[in-house]
Amino acid sequence: MRGFIHPIEELFECFANAGIAAVAVVLLVWLVDRVAGKRIAPGIRAALWLLVAARLMMPVAPESLYSVQRAWSLLEGDRSAVAVAEPQLNHTETAAASPTPSPTIPATATPAAPPSRAIWDDVLFWILMTAWPAGVAWVLLRATLASVRFAWQLRRCPAEDDTSVVDVVLHACDEVGVRRPRIKRVPSLGAPALFGVLRPTLCLPADEPLTSDELRMVALHEAAHLRRRDCLTAWLLTPVRALHWCNPIAWLALGRYERYREQACDEAVRRRLPAAQLKDYADLLLRFASAGPAPAAGLVGIWFARSARELGARIEALSEATPRFRRAPQLLGAALLAVVAVVTLTDPASSRSDNAHDRLPLQTSPYSWAFDGPDADAVELRTYDLSEALAKIQEVHPDAENPRAWLLAFSRMQGGKPRALPPEGSRRVAVRATKAVHQLFSTQLEEVARSGHTWQVFVSTRVIRAAKLDDLPGVDWTRSVAFPDIEQEPVATPFPHPAGGYSTTPGLDFNGDVDEPLFTTKSVVVDYSPFIAATLDAAATDALIEKWQAHPRRGLYQAPKVTLFSGQQAMVRDQSQTPFVLGVDYVRGESATAAQPNIAVLSEGAEVRVLPRVIDDQTLDLNCQLLLSHIDDVGTTTLPNREVTVQSLRMSKRTLTARCRMQKGQTLLMAPLPPDDKGNEPEPAGAFCYAVTVDWFADTPNGIEIPKADP
Repeated sequence: MRGFIHPIEELFECFANAGIAAVAVVLLVWLVDRVAGKRIAPGIRAALWLLVAARLMMPVAPESLYSVQRAWSLLEGDRSAVAVAEPQLNHTETAAASPTPSPTIPATATPAAPPSRAIWDDVLFWILMTAWPAGVAWVLLRATLASVRFAWQLRRCPAEDDTSVVDVVLHACDEVGVRRPRIKRVPSLGAPALFGVLRPTLCLPADEPLTSDELRMVALHEAAHLRRRDCLTAWLLTPVRALHWCNPIAWLALGRYERYREQACDEAVRRRLPAAQLKDYADLLLRFASAGPAPAAGLVGIWFARSARELGARIEALSEATPRFRRAPQLLGAALLAVVAVVTLTDPASSRSDNAHDRLPLQTSPYSWAFDGPDADAVELRTYDLSEALAKIQEVHPDAENPRAWLLAFSRMQGGKPRALPPEGSRRVAVRATKAVHQLFSTQLEEVARSGHTWQVFVSTRVIRAAKLDDLPGVDWTRSVAFPDIEQEPVATPFPHPAGGYSTTPGLDFNGDVDEPLFTTKSVVVDYSPFIAATLDAAATDALIEKWQAHPRRGLYQAPKVTLFSGQQAMVRDQSQTPFVLGVDYVRGESATAAQPNIAVLSEGAEVRVLPRVIDDQTLDLNCQLLLSHIDDVGTTTLPNREVTVQSLRMSKRTLTARCRMQKGQTLLMAPLPPDDKGNEPEPAGAFCYAVTVDWFADTPNGIEIPKADP
């Protein structure tokens, strides 16, 4: 089922996007058609509406700064600019504005849609995924069968052998400048028609006699179709008619194109007829338009006069003494068509303002969610089998109400869209969501299949000043102090061995056009200080907190509590950003050279990342990572010309990683041990201890189960 429904959904979304892009195109073409009107030739007007049909088949298009689609992108840019321009709160304000999440609602959870709404969404989805391809198949099948049937009928009709008829058609084709098509008389044909692309055939009604003048009019009209290659265009427009059978924009564009196509051929006839015969030509159009129904010509058939609804506009155009478009040069109409094509068949080009949010640093709060992988925002469509998870829920929680809706609530976070996949049963779903949501949903399915429910984990992070910890009870310092590995890390990548061939130095791309040498630099400062990674029980944690709270000059800071699910990753940040001028770029002008500063914004502080996985109601596997950064020293460097001064700084970065099994009430304590003789140096982020305390509860379909305390 997955191999069948997913391509259909992707194809539908593809052409739905093309239909949305065609909205701006049809508005522009309609406006140009209304304003220019009869001042331009009908052939140009037909080509304008043909641009709409072309855009309907282009989900993506070449980029241009002059695209009409830029109107939509500007509106979206205004909305995104609001999010980018949101001011960043300082740590104190953010902590106050971010209350501790409720134990019953995850911090990032989006309320799930009611079960009835989810069912109706699935019903509408399957109706759409059934009706749209059925309509496409019906339109294509109907046109193909009509073409095959009409071609088979033509094969049984003999070629026209009347030399007078052949001579009239031949002279008409010579006037227009095309090769003479085959001529056949077809029984039960209501009006003349042109059929075929490679070997076109002029089909004449066997039951409708035509005079020599009438035959010439018909031949001139159909020869104009041949010159315009309208049969080929009609064949190419069949996919548009099929794929957009439910799109009114497609029907409007194709209808207007066919109207102006016929008027363009009528104009070709008008230029070659004396004024006295124009009334006879109009009568001939009316005569065949009012004829009885005729067999469908299929994909590549064009009728001389078939639609009585469009006949009024054709006759009205013939009644004008001098068409208005003849007053304007044809070159002007072609230029207008080219301009409209450039702005309609292109997508907006990426500009500096469009990508502002990609270049600006993210405005992160002191605590935020973090997901694995660089493409966490990429949308994917995956299928899941809920059978094992639902069976475990039924085993552990037999009284659970609608466990399926409870499970799918995880997939609806951050805009995820789950869909049922019948006929394989309601236990299989397809979820369209970001990779981050897929990671969360798959993790929670594993948790439910293992234990019958998920787990909510509450992480509390405390920051304390690193004073002497010798008298801390319950800590075995011989096992809690870790020492760094001694590694000889090279400062620069060595050059490749000559036997391996010539290779450029990493980071230096030389194209042969630069006279000055290229440089790169790298500095590494290695710190071999020990650090602490210890687990404290509840008593030791309380003693630690009491000790630091009792001292008036010791600080104890509480970060906002983070709520997440088992298997999720979260981070708590306490960082500040400072701009530095680390270099300059010289811009050479005609008479002077200007130095533009290179400004880098560097972050310093601490970041704690946690990844908890609940083993059972009393045991948790905790992965914790502490990232510390500190700007140690800032100086200035004057360049040799004594005109430019840049900043030079030394920055320390350290990462501590720990993994441990924790019991209820335990705390993980992590901290680097600073040197004893710091002197008067400023206190870095490494002079603090970080205590991470976790608690967890079962999150069942009936709500969170908080165990009662022992009496």
